[in-house]
Formats: sequence, C-alpha cells, structure tokens
Amino acid sequence: MKGLTRIMTREFLGSTQGFTLIEMLVALTLFCLIVAAILGFTDVAINSQTTYSMQTDLSQGLSKASDAMVDQIRAAYSFSSAANTDVEFASYAKGTDELYTVHFWLAGADLYYTLKNSVGTAIINEVLATEISGLLFEYYDSAKTTPLGHPDEHLGEISMIKIQLTMTLDYGAQEPLSDTVTSFVSLRS
Repeated sequence: MKGLTRIMTREFLGSTQGFTLIEMLVALTLFCLIVAAILGFTDVAINSQTTYSMQTDLSQGLSKASDAMVDQIRAAYSFSSAANTDVEFASYAKGTDELYTVHFWLAGADLYYTLKNSVGTAIINEVLATEISGLLFEYYDSAKTTPLGHPDEHLGEISMIKIQLTMTLDYGAQEPLSDTVTSFVSLRS
C-alpha cells in the first residue's frame, strides 16, 4: 500500500507538483504505439478474414459447378459435340426412359447448362457459374493415356473426360483470387 501511495503522490521522484513534459510525451508516445499496434493487428485480422471468405466463395462456386458437370457427364449415353470449351451429349433422365440432350459451354465468363427434351425444347437453360476464366475439356478413349487429338472425329470412342475449370473473383479492393478444379470423369455406359 505504501508503494501505491508513493506512485500516486510521486514521492519516488521527490516532487509532488505533477508530471514533467518529458514524462507526458513518453507516456503519450507509448500509448500511441500500443493503439497503433492494436489497430495494425485488427487490420491484418480483418484482411485475413476477408481473403478467407473470398477463397471460400471461390471454392464453393467451383465445387458446385464441377459437381453438376461431373454428375451429368458420368451418365452420358452418346456425344453429339466435343470441343475444348463445349460438350453436348445425350443422357437418360434419372428414373425414366426418356433421352435428354445436355449441353455445357462457356460464353464470356459464364458457364451455361442446357437440358433439352427429345423434341428439342429447353427444360433447363441456366448459368451454372459466373466469373469463369477458363474451361477446358480433354477427351480420352478407353486406353485413357493421351487425349484424343480431334474429339469431334471420335465421338463414339470417348470413355473419359478431363474437366479443368478455373474461376477468378475480383472484389476490387484486393488482388483477384483464382482457383482451378480438375476432375476426371469416366462414363458409365
């Protein structure tokens, strides 16, 4: 208790008149440094959280688009078109004997998915994903060793497809984030 009284009355320096200018400046400088450090750590934490959130959005968008394409392509019955950024094939709808035409293609930065019935009427025509910066289909025959050179000339030989999907998100304030998902899809038929 005696020590606290000495600090409060400044008897330890031999004066009871108050703080000197130097003491006040040192205390103010230390206070400013502590506040700056706290703000710096807070800024780093907020930026890390923002980056993590953007990366999560990116991964979820890629996963959703990739999963939808893999599910549809796995059930492909026959191909009508096979290009580097475009694939169209016939597939049976789950639980029915009706044959549908499924089409995935890239237009600008949008990945489109179209499902047409046997008459050619579009049942589903939607944007599967946006902000797509790259889409690549590679087609393989039953050997699955090297991609087919001209897949449109070998539509009946396609037994596996490699899908490489790249998405880039630009939130303006930070450097754009980019991620790529690669899937290998073996056909059931």
